[in-house]
This record gives sequence, C-alpha cells and structure tokens, in this order.
Amino acid sequence: MLTAGLIGAHTLASRWILQESPRWLMANGRYDDVREWIKQAAKWNKKDISNILVDLDLVTARSELQVIVNTEHSDDEHEAREKNSKEAEEGARLVGDITDSKDVQPGSLDKTLVQEESLSVLDIFRHRHILLTSLIVWIVWFVNGLTYYGLFLTSGTMTGNMYLNFFLNGVVEIPSIFFYMFTINRYGRKITCVIFHAIAGVCLCASAVLLYLGDSSVMEALALALSFAGKFGISGSFATIFLYTPEIYPTNLRAIGMGLASLASRIAAMISPYAGLLGTYIQWGPGVVFGTLSVLVTILFLWLPETTGKELPNTLDDVKHFYVIKQKKNKS
Repeated sequence: MLTAGLIGAHTLASRWILQESPRWLMANGRYDDVREWIKQAAKWNKKDISNILVDLDLVTARSELQVIVNTEHSDDEHEAREKNSKEAEEGARLVGDITDSKDVQPGSLDKTLVQEESLSVLDIFRHRHILLTSLIVWIVWFVNGLTYYGLFLTSGTMTGNMYLNFFLNGVVEIPSIFFYMFTINRYGRKITCVIFHAIAGVCLCASAVLLYLGDSSVMEALALALSFAGKFGISGSFATIFLYTPEIYPTNLRAIGMGLASLASRIAAMISPYAGLLGTYIQWGPGVVFGTLSVLVTILFLWLPETTGKELPNTLDDVKHFYVIKQKKNKS
C-alpha cells in the first residue's frame, strides 16, 4: 500500500502545474486569468501571442453585449436589434468563436463564449433537456459498468480454463480500441456507441441462448466466443462514452455531469459481483441480463444528440440547440 501511494505522490504537484480550462474561465468571466493562462502557455511553447491577445480583448469587450434575436418585436425594434446582432457577430468573427447564424434561434441570447452562467447540480433537474439527456446517460453508464465488470467476474463460470478466459476477456479490449479509433470521427460518437452496444447486446443474448439450448462442446465454444465478442462491444462503448458524455453538458455543468455518470457506473460495479453468483446457478443467466440491457441502451441512445463536429456547449441555451437542430432534421 505504501508503494502504491508513493507512485501517485507526484500528482500533488499538479496543483501548481495544471491550469483551469480556458473555456471554463471564459464562461465565468475570468478574462484576466485567461490572459495569464495564454501568456504562460505561449512562454512554455515559445509562441507569439500578440494576435491572440488582440482577439481576447475583442471577446472581453463583447462580453458586455447582450444581443436578443426576437422576430416577434415591431419592425423598428427588430431592425435595431438586427443591427446590434450584426455588430456583435462581426466582432466575434475575428476570434472565430461565433456560432453559425443558422443555429441562432429566435428568442435566444446570442452571447457565445462570453455569457456568465452560474450553474449547480440542481440545474440538471430543473431543465427538461438536460434532465432527459442525463437520465439516458446515467442508464448507459450503469449498464456499461454492470456488463463490463460482470463479464470479468463471470469468466470463472465459463467453459474452459478460468485463467485463459480471464486473459482473453482483457485481450479483446485491444481490437475494440482500434475499432473505436477508426469510427469515432468517421461516423460520430452516437453511431459508434450504438454499434458497440448492438454488438454487445446481440452477442451476449446469442451466447445465452446457445448455453441454454446446447450441451455439446461446439455449442459451448461458440457461446464462449460470442461472450468475448460481447466484451469487445462493451469495452468499445466504455471508451466512447468517456469522450461523449462531457460533450453534451454546458461548461459549468461538464464536470458535475461527468461525475454523476461515473457514479452510476460505480454503483453498477458494486452490484456486478452478484453476476458471478448468478452464473454459478444459471450459467446463461448473466448473458441474458447483460445482453438485454445492452439492447435497451442501444435503443435509448437514439434519443441522444450527435456531438461530432459541433462546438462544445457553453450555456444551457447551447444545449437546447442540439435538440432544435435534431428536430429540424427529423422534419426535413
């Protein structure tokens, strides 16, 4: 225990080495800290930051603007607000941080990257879009934790050598990471996670059916191979949701949202040892549970927004735009 503790002792120095995220500092109006952060990074990398500081000044000045786009106002008011909106967009264009104008919705506040928004964990439960998204994400993490650790703990009840099964359960994670690297940007986070969960669900259910119906060595070997394929799928899904989950939360809820999702997974990990106990009595039982839940998550994931190629949300309004864009696509 002492050795394990000393190995991580160097992390104590991170308090003075690591900096807060510039995006988080910007979202909370701490522009002086952002300036110092940029200067330190430029000094470390020996880069010229004169242009960046000019852009930062523009963003700082723009933080005082509150441009409201509302088509229901009178013509005179609309023209005045449209003029202000164009001025703000011109300033933000220089820093390259404004959202495409087609994504700005009537009645929303267009204060990209500069709106100061104080949020807490209670805001997750106050806003419908965030809450529904969080509930699905928590279910996904719960199923992933239960299935991932459950498959490891049930390897001793599988056909064949217990130690070899445990080893192969770990080896199949390697190709899943390569598959993840190939698909994550090509097809997107959402599609990649759906594919991985579908593989896990179908393979684990098929493995359970083979164990239930057949007693031959061939059937048992095939069931074992399908179980490893299910482990391949759930491992790739775990890698995907670690990237996907922070991207669906606004800046000031990102760490909280990730922490709650991880909490759901740890609760499932505490339950997972009972899967091994179930496997000793009903060999095909864990496969039915894990496979069914993975298929359920595959369906639920279709309700989540795609985040690939999109700017990280800074405010709650930005999160709503994910769903507005999705609804437009569905109507078209």
